[in-house]
Amino acid sequence: MPSQDCVALREQLSKFPGEKLGFVIYRLTYEDDGQWSRVIEHIKKRTRENLEASGDGDLVEHIDWTVREDQELNGAHSGQVRKHFLSWVESEGVDRHTGNPRYMACVAIEQFLVERCLKDADAEEDPDDDLFQEKGFVMLVSADKKEDVVHVAVSSIFPRVYSLLESSLWDVIKHGAIEQGVYNG
Repeated sequence: MPSQDCVALREQLSKFPGEKLGFVIYRLTYEDDGQWSRVIEHIKKRTRENLEASGDGDLVEHIDWTVREDQELNGAHSGQVRKHFLSWVESEGVDRHTGNPRYMACVAIEQFLVERCLKDADAEEDPDDDLFQEKGFVMLVSADKKEDVVHVAVSSIFPRVYSLLESSLWDVIKHGAIEQGVYNG
């Protein structure tokens, strides 16, 4: 049975068939291109697996993980990321208040988050590791400065967190329980 998290996404796609789903991802570290590539593949894999497991695998073709790379953002803080993100939204000619989560927040990944994500990816391949203990997190940066940032589990980025943003539930995400794959740290 399809996930409740995907009901609104399906409605959005029925109204706007060409619309892209998925967050824009900002690279904030340039230490290791190989590690970076593995993290992006891990995010894509976890998203695909989550959607397929819930009967929503057909949504995968609508996801576009736009990756923004700029050496100027190496080690950037959330305010710098937000500024770049808002410029990107403007360049897309979109009002960020349209309700599409893609324009409400972005993902930013620093080196320590790359390392945590890779531990999560490696744990999936190790049958002795506790798969129920989430290790991979990314930073979700709100376009709204007042909402700031929250760290979100890779396994929850899409569709869970994405659909909560669509409902304008940043506070639920910000103060969410660890069981939902969200922590404030």
